[in-house]
Amino acid sequence: MPHFAGKIGIVLKSIWDEILGSEFTYVKSLEPKIAKEFIKNKLLEIERIRVVPSNLSPLRDACLTKEQKNCELLKNYFDDIDNNSEIDVLVNVILKSLKKVQGFGIHMPTNEKARTKFTAEFIQNFVAKDESGYGFSETLKTMGEIDILIEKIDGNSVAICEGFNLKNSLNKRVIKNHINKLFTYDVNGLKANFIIVYVETQNLQIFWEKYYTIIQTIVTPYNLIEIIQLSDTWPSLPTDIKLCKLTYLRNGLKIFVYHMFVHMR
Repeated sequence: MPHFAGKIGIVLKSIWDEILGSEFTYVKSLEPKIAKEFIKNKLLEIERIRVVPSNLSPLRDACLTKEQKNCELLKNYFDDIDNNSEIDVLVNVILKSLKKVQGFGIHMPTNEKARTKFTAEFIQNFVAKDESGYGFSETLKTMGEIDILIEKIDGNSVAICEGFNLKNSLNKRVIKNHINKLFTYDVNGLKANFIIVYVETQNLQIFWEKYYTIIQTIVTPYNLIEIIQLSDTWPSLPTDIKLCKLTYLRNGLKIFVYHMFVHMR
């Protein structure tokens, strides 16, 4: 009899695995809002079933545990979609601001402090603070003075921007200092941060290609695991702004640094 019950258990487990596979595929195809509601209800249902006595409790609990893991994977999948969507919105907001900075270029001072201030002022739908005290300085002894801190309306920090000028030549030490300054200031491990380079050069494309090569070789506190050139694929990106995304691994999770290369003539 136990042998027969064991066979039933194997068959039921096989059927359950097939159902879970189909359910996983189905839920991934749903709109994020609907999928999240489905997952929430499914997790509540799992907890309700667990407390009901059953002759097949060990098998049932094993199946429920697998289904719970399935739900958690799906939840993480849709959380990532939400995070990426929010980051895309922020990228576009900053790009819109930089287009305005380009437009006002000849009417504003050319130092990076002024350009950064204008960039912060043009950022919409978020709270952008220029030269805010946040994180640590490069020496780790005093509070850092970041170029732009971007927050949601509720006060939650979402990104840090580090801006600087490059004119006609590329100084790897300067570039490295600004990139590492960004990591030093970010004490929270924000999902996305931004390097904004205000560029003055006669040949933007060649200058950008050299910069793109340099940033891949710079040693930072976190491992660089991916770099994506976005200049040709980002919707509505003008020709005189270049864009790429570097992905780093920080405490086991991915963080992103977007580099925005803004031609100021």
